[in-house]
Amino acid sequence: MVLQWIRIGMQSPEWQRGVGRLSLVAGLLFGGLLMAGPGCRGRAYDSVYQAKMAQRIRKLEDELYQSEYDNRVLRDQMGQVSEDEDPYQNLPQTPAFKATEGVNSEPPAGVPLADPIEQGAPVPVPDPKFQDLENQPDQPGSGKPMVVPDPDMLEPPRPEQLQEIDPIVPGDVSPPAMLDPPSPGKIPLPPLGDASDAMPELSMPDHLELHETLSGGHHEDSDSVPEGLYLVITVKDDQDEMVNLQNFDIDASMTVVITEPAADEQQAAAEIARWDFDAQQVRDFVRNSPVDGFHVLCDFRQQLPTGKKVQVDVRLSSGEEQMSCQGSVGLQQSIAASKWLPRG
Repeated sequence: MVLQWIRIGMQSPEWQRGVGRLSLVAGLLFGGLLMAGPGCRGRAYDSVYQAKMAQRIRKLEDELYQSEYDNRVLRDQMGQVSEDEDPYQNLPQTPAFKATEGVNSEPPAGVPLADPIEQGAPVPVPDPKFQDLENQPDQPGSGKPMVVPDPDMLEPPRPEQLQEIDPIVPGDVSPPAMLDPPSPGKIPLPPLGDASDAMPELSMPDHLELHETLSGGHHEDSDSVPEGLYLVITVKDDQDEMVNLQNFDIDASMTVVITEPAADEQQAAAEIARWDFDAQQVRDFVRNSPVDGFHVLCDFRQQLPTGKKVQVDVRLSSGEEQMSCQGSVGLQQSIAASKWLPRG
C-alpha cells in the first residue's frame, strides 16, 4: 500500500512541478560552479605564466648584454692587433717595382741613353736684357763692395742750392740730454717745464645735510625703548658733493635740538632734548665710515619721545659763520649705530 501510494504521488502534477524546480536550481548551481572554477584557475595560471615570461625575458636580456660586451671586447682586440702590424709588410711584389730596385737604380747595361740635343731640342739663347747685369754695381746690403764713383764726374751744387742750407750759428747747440738716447732699462722723464706745480683744488664746505637713512634710534641690549639718537651729518660743497673732513682743521661748536611734532597742528612742537658740543667734541665726531661726516651719539636725559619720529635741528657755528640742517628721524635701530664703537 505504501509503495503504491508513493508511486501514485510521484505521478501527480504537483510532484513533477516540484521535481522540475529542484532540477532547475541544481542545474544553475552546478553551472555556476563550473564557470567559477575555470575563472579562478585561469587567473592563477595567467599570473604564473606572466612571472615565468618575465623571468625568461630578463634572462634573455642578460644574455644579450653579455653578447654585446663580448663583441665589443673582440672588436677592441682586433683593432689593437691591426694597429701593431705593419701595413706595408704584406704588399705583393709586382714586376714593375721590386723591393731590391729603387728610383736611383742604374739602367741595365747595353741600353743607350737618348741625348735631347741630338734629337733636335732647341738650344737656349741668353736674353740681351740681362747681359749687362753683371757689370752693374752691387746693391747696398748685398755684402759686396760698391763701386765708388769718380768725384770729378759729379755735378757741383748751384749757388741757390747753397743758400737753402741753414747756416751753422755758433752756440746754438741742442743739449746732450735731448740728443743721446736713453740708457737701456731707464725710463726718460718728461721735461721739468711740463710738470704742473699746482695742487688739486680742495672742495670747500657749503652746507650741512642730515643723512636720514643712516640716522636713527640708539638701543641698548635690543630694548624696544630708544635711549638716544645716532645722527649722521654730512658736509657738502656747492656741487652737492661730500667733503672729506680729514683735510680741514675744524674749530666750530655744534648744537642739536630734538622736537616732537604735536598731535594738533595748531599746537607748537614740544622740545625733548638739546645738546651743545664744543670744538674738541665736534672734531671727535668726524668719521669716514660708512660715509664722511659727523657721527653724533645723543642720549636722552630729560624725557623720552612718545611717537615713532622726531624732528632734528643741527647748527654748526664758528664765529659769525653758521651752517644748519633739519630732518625727520625715526626711532628704530640705526644701521650705522649697530656698528658704532666709541673712538679710543
